[in-house]
Amino acid sequence: MSAPAAGDLRIEPDPSAWQAAIDRWLARRETDRARRFREQLGLPTSRAIVMTGHQAQVWHPGILAKYLASAAAAESLDADAAWLTVDQDDVDPSRFAYPAENGKGILERREIALGAPKPTGVATGSLPSFPISQPADDARSPASVRRGISAIARAMAGASDAPNAARQAERALAALLAPIVPTPAATIRATDLGATDLFRDVLARMLADPAPCVAAYNRAVAERPAAGMAALQASQSSFELPLWRLRPGRVRQRVTAADAATIPLSELAPRALLMTALLRLAGCDLFIPGTGGGEYDHLTEAWIGAWLGEALAPTAVVTATLRLDLGRPDPPTRSDLARALWRVHRAAHDPALLGLEHDAKRKRALVGAVATAREAGAPALPPYRGLHAFLEEYRRAHAGELAALTAEAESLAARLAEADVVNDRTWPFPLYPAESIAALARAIRARFAQV
Repeated sequence: MSAPAAGDLRIEPDPSAWQAAIDRWLARRETDRARRFREQLGLPTSRAIVMTGHQAQVWHPGILAKYLASAAAAESLDADAAWLTVDQDDVDPSRFAYPAENGKGILERREIALGAPKPTGVATGSLPSFPISQPADDARSPASVRRGISAIARAMAGASDAPNAARQAERALAALLAPIVPTPAATIRATDLGATDLFRDVLARMLADPAPCVAAYNRAVAERPAAGMAALQASQSSFELPLWRLRPGRVRQRVTAADAATIPLSELAPRALLMTALLRLAGCDLFIPGTGGGEYDHLTEAWIGAWLGEALAPTAVVTATLRLDLGRPDPPTRSDLARALWRVHRAAHDPALLGLEHDAKRKRALVGAVATAREAGAPALPPYRGLHAFLEEYRRAHAGELAALTAEAESLAARLAEADVVNDRTWPFPLYPAESIAALARAIRARFAQV
């Protein structure tokens, strides 16, 4: 696979605008607050920080593109790259999907489980690391997929002594990324943020008067439905805050203002919007989300602007689309299948569909005879029986051609069933051929080469 086509790599705004955006932010950010926040998180403080991040699982090339862009930006803009592990989210790093043929030769989506099922609702960072069950080699998958599955299993096994499942996935990702992306200046976790002065300050403001915080949050959510974010629950006596309560091995819990006043600070973690708000207030000078994260970031800006009256560091959306070469032609559409099924039905009743004009003319004459008999009040059964006898003979004589049309429709139906697999862009990045990932990296570096 060559470099992604222009429409398959999205970097907005163009990298040529990133330095100016960072400079504008540096001129207005609170320097002392940013320095203290970064020191507490172990982030570098001497240069601008370009940050990206994602959940603790092995993600697809569209997410990988963010990490490649952070490295390219750090090099071309003389900045530091930093990565965030979203460890307060509820994902299962032990499971991922891959494509394979079934016994009928049809591609399907299968799932691998490297460990025991993760309890629903428990944050990844609240679970212990897990031993790895080596997956069986699936000979019905492409070679790159089989190599990638083995690589993921080895990386996860090599990190099985990590303090929790999120850190295990983080370390496994670092091993898988090492040949592809330069190591960042720092990696932090969402749960690290609760130990910072900035988190405590924002929490204190929430608790002192939760109503304005929640009202601004919910207005921003209502005005941006495309983000798909749920509103915080609020009543005269209770206000839900954008926080999780996290405890080892237990389901994460939503937090109200009354709850937060009694929960140990070590058990509180920011939810998605508060997490990126804190990072964009003081943790970075440009944040790289994907497409969905870009929607969240607009919402976060509206919320923080209305509630705290503060601006946030700029963002740049980066994503890419790569598809595995699964040895299939482009799949048909539903319209293609509908037309094929129509041909099967029609050809059984109309010889013209097979190009048999003589037989088609004969059929029209028989149909006309039936109509004429009915109009004249004469018995229509004899010509009607003659029509059906003709069609039965026609179908016997041309059974092979009619069967070919049926087989074509069945083939289209089977290929259409594969369409979701063939078009899927979300397979874990190690399943793609190395040359495909290298081409993506080159394409991203090329976008920064002129900066």
